[in-house]
Amino acid sequence: MKPILQLEGYHFDNIQISANEGSVATSSEHRVHSHVKCGISNEDPHRWQIILDLETEGGKEGDPVPPYNIRIQAVGFFSESLEDLSLEDRQDLMVINGGSILFSATREFLLMITGRGPAGPYKLPTIRFPKVSRPSDSDTPNSEEKTPTMATREPE
Repeated sequence: MKPILQLEGYHFDNIQISANEGSVATSSEHRVHSHVKCGISNEDPHRWQIILDLETEGGKEGDPVPPYNIRIQAVGFFSESLEDLSLEDRQDLMVINGGSILFSATREFLLMITGRGPAGPYKLPTIRFPKVSRPSDSDTPNSEEKTPTMATREPE
């Protein structure tokens, strides 16, 4: 039986980590901003590229300073075998589940890298990936909402 969702490969395009001296905040005391971008292959409608951007937030007026300033981008390549779902439902599946898979890989990567840092290992707090927000018909008159396409790139 073919899996519904298959991770074909992933890598990190951008990694920026710097320690904040004197920070006493734990990973659960500040926010992490996340953004997921999703694109479908031009050549195969069942192959997707998911890009997850994460950035720690904090240190503003009254907010605890995070132990590390982190900016990281993970890029994943996925395939799915859902013939009976609409494109919108497949896109939701990719954003939620593909984003979650990349988030998990990023969490483990950051634990490993920061484990040797001055503030100790940093564990990303749990986040939730909502469904894709789409503009209503009144927001986009005379246009059809489409999933952005991305050129196919084979995972390494």
